[in-house]
Amino acid sequence: MARHDDISFIERHVDKGVLLLSLILLVYALGQWVWHSPRKIDGARPDQIDPALAKKAKDLKDGMDEVKPVRTPTPPYTTDIANLRQGSSFEPMVDLVVGRPPIDGVGPRPPKRPGLTLEQVKSVMPAPQEPLARAGYRVLYKDPKNLADVPGAHVGLFYPWRQLKKNWMHAFRNTRIKPHVAALGVRAQVQEVLGNGKFGLERDLVTVACPEVGPDGQPIQVPELPPYNGQNADEINQIIIQLEKPPVQGLILRPNYWPILHVATQKPVDWRNNLPKTLWPAAKEPLAQQLEQERVLIWFHDDGLASRKSYRYRTQLLMLNPLLTQDKLVDPKKLQDARIAALATPWSPWSEPVCIPKTTSFLLTGSSPGSSPPYVTVTVFARALGKRVSKRFKVSPGQPIGGPDKVADFTTGEIVVDLNFKREVYRGPVRTETPEMLYLDDNGLLRSRIYAVDRAKFDKMNRLTKPAPGALKAAGPAAIREEMFEGIITHGTPVRTPARTPTPRPGGPEP
Repeated sequence: MARHDDISFIERHVDKGVLLLSLILLVYALGQWVWHSPRKIDGARPDQIDPALAKKAKDLKDGMDEVKPVRTPTPPYTTDIANLRQGSSFEPMVDLVVGRPPIDGVGPRPPKRPGLTLEQVKSVMPAPQEPLARAGYRVLYKDPKNLADVPGAHVGLFYPWRQLKKNWMHAFRNTRIKPHVAALGVRAQVQEVLGNGKFGLERDLVTVACPEVGPDGQPIQVPELPPYNGQNADEINQIIIQLEKPPVQGLILRPNYWPILHVATQKPVDWRNNLPKTLWPAAKEPLAQQLEQERVLIWFHDDGLASRKSYRYRTQLLMLNPLLTQDKLVDPKKLQDARIAALATPWSPWSEPVCIPKTTSFLLTGSSPGSSPPYVTVTVFARALGKRVSKRFKVSPGQPIGGPDKVADFTTGEIVVDLNFKREVYRGPVRTETPEMLYLDDNGLLRSRIYAVDRAKFDKMNRLTKPAPGALKAAGPAAIREEMFEGIITHGTPVRTPARTPTPRPGGPEP
């Protein structure tokens, strides 16, 4: 039986065809190489190579010199443009520059003024954030030989510096000018809480600062901008460059303050420890780094506070006018906008009120009804160089409570009105009698002190304090918490006692 073969003739001989085709191509390539090979090769001795190369180079150069370039004439662009401008349907082009000398009536037009105004620049200035204030007494370490308790406040706030840069860059987007962002000053206002509980009129605050001293021992001054008169732009721009530097901005935005005496160690510490606590940036972070961030921490100081008064603050920044000396950018009808040096930001919100506590307080700690005249003993507490000191005073109706002393001023501003040595009080189910003193506080309110109540407070203080020699007793900084004195100092509410039944007093006052 014959074998069936499914492979075709082409498939059986395809390899032979490929070999045959390759052989034909090889023969063709060899033939072309032989046909195009030079028939004659010029030979030269070694000493004839240089002259032969020189002759060939000369022939090549002569051939290039014989070739003349074809020069195309330049079209008359300026003439065509002049003819086009004479036509009624042609709209002139702006800022057209032609590579030929200008022709009368033809040439680039002056650029259009952006027409910026102060209103446009001020409208995009953000307001400072709400200030944070911290008030109280501190011992300034100005002169170690003359230390004193000074009431004051440190106020800190944030300003969105990056947002101001962004807004001004957008306002100047159609110009080639980069606006300068620099502060010229910080303006603050303060309001005081009146006796009726309402805030009085705001007044401008005169802040205080410790002078900065340079390496030469001389105070560092902030450069002042002279008035712009249209001719001194270069002088003003040089001063602006100095104002933008972080050390100068630090003198304006973050004025220094004197060290504060640390009571426990009796050593001066950085005043920034008394700043209100903020999330970021930190008070000790360099200003140069903050100027590149989103917000800048600014602060100022107020030493004009009074005891038992409440205050609140608001702030605005005086920024350098970015249109100063830029006559070509402002509206031609408002050239005065380029001569104003400072622009004020909107006012910040008012801060939360802060209070300076009273430095003196007292407790009723003794009585002498049999004396002539009868009197009671009060122990007055005062503040001396950050510590609490106390002294006893004997007072009768009509006499002031406390008074000045060589160690501290124990004056309370309160006056004794009446004494009752048989005030009935209850200790549980037991009724007893105790001395009571009525007095007028420094606000003119009638208040009361009861010996039984004050004596318990005084005994507790004695257990927490260490007596000092003499009539004065100093409370150690770590022995008594400030919260104990807050209730005594501020007198949050008058002492409420049951109404007394009037009783006749025949024969004059009680002994």
